[in-house]
Amino acid sequence: MPVNSTDAARRGTLRAPRSPGETVPAAPCAQRRAALRALAAAAVLLAGFAPAARAASDTMTLVVAAVPGGGIDHAARLIAQRLERDFGRNVIFEYRPGAATRLAGDFVAKAPPDGSALLVTTGASTIDLAFNPDAQPNILEDFVPVAQLSAGQLLFVVGAASPIRTTQDIVARARAAPGALNFGTVNVQSTQRVVGELFMLSTGTRMVQVPYKAEVAIMVAVANGVLDFGIVGIGTALPLIEAGKVRPIAVASNHRARALPDVPTLAQSGVANVDLPQWYGVLAPAGTPAALVKALAHSIEQEVRSPEYHRGIQAIGLEPVHRTQPEFAAMLKHEVARYRDIIGTANLAQ
Repeated sequence: MPVNSTDAARRGTLRAPRSPGETVPAAPCAQRRAALRALAAAAVLLAGFAPAARAASDTMTLVVAAVPGGGIDHAARLIAQRLERDFGRNVIFEYRPGAATRLAGDFVAKAPPDGSALLVTTGASTIDLAFNPDAQPNILEDFVPVAQLSAGQLLFVVGAASPIRTTQDIVARARAAPGALNFGTVNVQSTQRVVGELFMLSTGTRMVQVPYKAEVAIMVAVANGVLDFGIVGIGTALPLIEAGKVRPIAVASNHRARALPDVPTLAQSGVANVDLPQWYGVLAPAGTPAALVKALAHSIEQEVRSPEYHRGIQAIGLEPVHRTQPEFAAMLKHEVARYRDIIGTANLAQ
């Protein structure tokens, strides 16, 4: 069901408050003048599109390729207030999880290219194209990249009552009983699935991958002992970790997570070459006017650079990413090429 960001803002869910006693140092004159020039340029850029946007539609729909409540939903809500203010539209949310982000992507790809519908998606979009060169919609052809919202890390988690305490416990049990252990991932074409496959390839083990539509469902299954372990984003796992329902084992990255500094990486746990970060980003339908894309990108980039956004996104274990619109577009192409290489090298089936 669509959710209006104005209601969420009243409840305080869109922005984290400034910490008590926080002060903002005065900028030197040169910095102040530069900031004023940037604000003036932004005003000119946005002023040209806000009236046209209102004429086309009074709302802007952020179509989220996931269920409500996860990290990607939180990231989308953090930018909603800025978009409402800059474009004079009410921002609502439409949740369309499943089919490796194709359900959400198809909705946006067929929407008018006027900024009334934007796709908020994940790395699963690039992995889907890497697995399926004929995928429809095509993340590189049917959309215009607007802005990256965050970067994150994947986490191996077990239930609080599980006897598994370390990565090597997983390896030992999997080697002792090939095919007996199971683990949960989102869909069969996702970053989590590729991480699981690379983990088995690197450790010489065989386990059963169980696909779920949403990370939240994986966490419930892990907490209840239905799954031996799960591979999920840190943002999704943190609430249950803090509640003592699940236990983190390792981070699928070359560096430890800021939110979980005591949890080792897979490399530190003896499993090398498994470094696949997550990302969340915003895309518009192909054909969206370049000036509108530029205005949208500027609005989102300004929010992503704000202290409020930093606090909000880091509170759920993610990191803000300061990429320009062209840099985000280049990253998407690189991601597709990279995953095609991994899929080919590891001989992964769809």
